[in-house]
Amino acid sequence: MLANNLDLLLEVLSLLPTRSLIRFKSVCKRWHLVISDPYFIKTHTNRCNPYAMSGFRFSNQEFRHCYLLGGAHPSASAPDLSLSILKDDAESMRVGTPSVYCLRSFYGLLICPLRLSRYDLICEFIYIFNPVTRQYKRIPHVDPQRYPSDIILTPDHQVIMFSRDLIHDYDADIDIRMYVPETQSWKTLYSFRDYKKPQNFEWIFVQRKGIFLNGTVYQVMESETIHSTFRKFPFRRKLYIFSLNLKSLSAQKLLLPDQCNDFHQENLYFGEIQGHLHLIMQQKLSNFVFHIMEITEDFSGWNLLHCIDLINFMRDIFPPLQEFSPQKLMNSWEYPQIEYGGQNHLCALSPTHIALGEREDYELFLTVTIHTSQPARCVSVKIFSYNIVSKTYREIQDVTNKEEYYGANNINTYYPMLTTP
Repeated sequence: MLANNLDLLLEVLSLLPTRSLIRFKSVCKRWHLVISDPYFIKTHTNRCNPYAMSGFRFSNQEFRHCYLLGGAHPSASAPDLSLSILKDDAESMRVGTPSVYCLRSFYGLLICPLRLSRYDLICEFIYIFNPVTRQYKRIPHVDPQRYPSDIILTPDHQVIMFSRDLIHDYDADIDIRMYVPETQSWKTLYSFRDYKKPQNFEWIFVQRKGIFLNGTVYQVMESETIHSTFRKFPFRRKLYIFSLNLKSLSAQKLLLPDQCNDFHQENLYFGEIQGHLHLIMQQKLSNFVFHIMEITEDFSGWNLLHCIDLINFMRDIFPPLQEFSPQKLMNSWEYPQIEYGGQNHLCALSPTHIALGEREDYELFLTVTIHTSQPARCVSVKIFSYNIVSKTYREIQDVTNKEEYYGANNINTYYPMLTTP
């Protein structure tokens, strides 16, 4: 019945996960044609929930490989995401000693810039790559004086790049550009240096956490403004959310709440849950207290949703923390260092993802890293799921034995899709 009814076949196949569809292409010629059809791919992509995380990806230390770990359930498994096909393509064009690395991923597609060498910031061009279908396309990057700080992909495949000047790396010389396929060129949408006060020296940093929502690009930024007549060290950075509407090109800036100015500004998560923007920040590196905040719909302020203390969770994961007093954790600005087995161990906790559970409660995905300081050695790296309401947790993935692991900041979620680059 299914084989003879095309409408029913399309309906059933469109409900299946991406990896199953890739396998089912081999069932018969008809199924291969149906699954490869652009209309079916569009239908399947529209039905996919781009935020229904199915795995974690991370790059190794040299960014030459991209791995896809298991999904939100311990039984889930996933193959490695090899970038070898991109490197082979780059080598075929004899582009120096190419170095391809994974910068971001959107809608099942990896954003992979190509550098002329491992230590070179100059980007020759950018790959948009679907590791599931092995399809890719190249986007030229023609400005040798600039390099991409972040790249964002919209649902209709518009490529938005935060571009920084290669020479004035710490100045306010950042542009937001959009790729125009018809002319194979980049169009400048917004330039930060146009709004810089001439009497000030300003550093702007891109956190590389940009997202696209409802026609607007959002990015986590840091700025450090120094008056030309008063340069006193150390300077304190201000973290804010920058937004740019791609249609009207109107820009806005939303500062953090006052109570967050003293928070640790590196270890954070920025993302979307059902049309709402969320930011997770840690008070200090040592105390494992996190604030979950939501931006108001009119982009005018913040709502504090949760303040969670994960010290008991960390003590369960790493029992030697039991001897580390809460007062010492509150007063320290450094990673907790615990002497254990004759060595100092450092504990780090990073928010990796947040999602709404079946009961409308928040499920927080955390990366726990434990390593020694002397000698520097990674002891344990694991990903956990933590329910904020019930305060229960489970281990999702052990990353400890992954070759050339390079820190929790390189772990991100991934959503396989049939999307054509």
